[in-house]
Amino acid sequence: MNIQYYNLQSNTFEDFLQYIQHKNNDPNSAEFAAINSIQWPSSDGQLPPDEPVCGYRGDKCVNRISTGVLAVSIAVPVILLVAIAIGSGISYFRLRHLKDQYDPLWWKISEDDVIFSMNATSDAKVQADHSTHNISQISKQGTTVPIVRGLVGTLDGKPMTLKDVSEVPKFPKSELIEELNLIKTVDHTNLHHFIGIIVRNDGICHYMAGELCRKGTLASVLENELIKLDWFFKNSMIRDLVSGMAYLHTTPIMSHGFLSAPTCLIDSRFTLKVSDYGISYFRRPRDYAAPRPGIDNTGSVQMYLWRAPELLRHAMPIRGTQKGDVYSFAIILQQIILRTPPYHLPNDPLELSDAEILQEVIANNIPPVRPRVPRPACSQELYELMERCWDETPIIRPVFAKIKESLRKVIGNVGDNIVDVLLKRMEQFIAAQLTKGAQVDPEAFECVTIFFSDIVGFTTIAAHGTPMDVVRLLNSLYTFFDGTLEKFDVYKVETIGDAYMVSSGLPVRNGNRHVSEIAEMSLELLTQISTFVVPHSPKTCIQIRAGINSGPCVAGIVGLKMPRYCLFGDTVNVASRMESTGEPMKIQITNETRSLLESLGGFLMVERGSVSIKGKGQMLTFWLISTTKSKS
Repeated sequence: MNIQYYNLQSNTFEDFLQYIQHKNNDPNSAEFAAINSIQWPSSDGQLPPDEPVCGYRGDKCVNRISTGVLAVSIAVPVILLVAIAIGSGISYFRLRHLKDQYDPLWWKISEDDVIFSMNATSDAKVQADHSTHNISQISKQGTTVPIVRGLVGTLDGKPMTLKDVSEVPKFPKSELIEELNLIKTVDHTNLHHFIGIIVRNDGICHYMAGELCRKGTLASVLENELIKLDWFFKNSMIRDLVSGMAYLHTTPIMSHGFLSAPTCLIDSRFTLKVSDYGISYFRRPRDYAAPRPGIDNTGSVQMYLWRAPELLRHAMPIRGTQKGDVYSFAIILQQIILRTPPYHLPNDPLELSDAEILQEVIANNIPPVRPRVPRPACSQELYELMERCWDETPIIRPVFAKIKESLRKVIGNVGDNIVDVLLKRMEQFIAAQLTKGAQVDPEAFECVTIFFSDIVGFTTIAAHGTPMDVVRLLNSLYTFFDGTLEKFDVYKVETIGDAYMVSSGLPVRNGNRHVSEIAEMSLELLTQISTFVVPHSPKTCIQIRAGINSGPCVAGIVGLKMPRYCLFGDTVNVASRMESTGEPMKIQITNETRSLLESLGGFLMVERGSVSIKGKGQMLTFWLISTTKSKS
């Protein structure tokens, strides 16, 4: 006889034990013989215990539970303390890193570190007006120079424009620091770049320093009859002004308040930059007050001609209003169209003085007094935009974002700046000359600096993407590079595949600054490239290899059907070799470049050694490591 059990896996009964009886069916002689091992329906397949481990009432595990609770009660606080310690350590090092990176005195410039000189290209009217400014004498490098508004300073080899703010002596306080920290977050091509505050040895703020705009103010450019401005030029300036103000209105600064032709500056590339925004600390209470009746032209009446009517009738907020800025833009628009001061017509003397015009604007006559602009002087669309912008009712005036959209329809697509327009015109002229068979003479440059770079492992990166991915990569990368180039006085010659060529000192000569401009640009590119993201492969790290050489060069237009501005000479060839024989994320420079940088100072270089250069044999080269100049 067999004893069976039910197998859950096979769903059948199977033999488990065999009962065997011996000696005449004597029960005492019976035995069981195992046939198969039984598979119990427990997790481990074993026979369950006769009694649960902790007993049927759980009373046999009290000590175990107490021990476990005690262990947990000890372990949890220890784990928490360790986590808190790790978190505190991470926070400490992060704060320390941020503290090392953040300099609370980034804005402060010692007067002893600045070399002062007169700006021959700034507005002569401003420079000649010494009577309304604090005049002192200071000796720099053995030269005594009067300190007046319009003075130019040089800090670490870079020129700055200076604005005297010492009329009312002020020490830097928390109100100023708050405004400066807001200014630091603002960065736009069409906003004047703030550098810092020059502080005297007695701690009083003396000058506000900003980037040098060599062409002076918009007012001085419009009044200079030697500068020929057609609508390409005018459209470019209007576009720049709207672009800068549209951006400013999106920042925490919110609005300008004192927008006018004198606060719009023009740099060497004829790019318009809005200045004098965001800092109210040095302004006087009368700058915000409504003009008094009977004010005459000998006072500050002209500053009010750009101010909106609603802000003339009452005291103005610290930074004005956005609608008030739109009104100011409309007055500037009249100036650009006619190339005249506010409310003036060419060759048409006004019957009213500026003070009388101001009183008429405040009086809110019907129709309101506005500048007289002949309709044929500009397009109908631009005229209507100007009228909307100086409307008596602020709510009717469009915001700058809408003005920017309207301008695309009014003036179409214009170049990045007037220099781009000039270059396009030059290309058209040269192309016409070449088509006619006329010769275009090349130009020789005594000393320039050439930069070459390429992408390390570009072939491998390209192989992992489609052709469109490669195009998007190069487009994104060189747009990224072009943005960096805007900060320096350099000229992008060309891009071929992954190769990038930049020069300084041509086509516009800049003295001996070409070598420092290229050096600082290349160091900036190496720093910024680490933040670049490959569109089709975000985890891929882009590295570049760079080379620099300085020396003589010849530049000219080559080609008939597709004329190109090309550079020729041994200087160009060696610069290319500096790149091709270099190493990833390093800048290899020649001995000529090193000598020029040493003469200027402010750069760290180390010798690489002798390198075999094709066509030149062994050449001593160097690595450009960093610059010790402070970043403004």
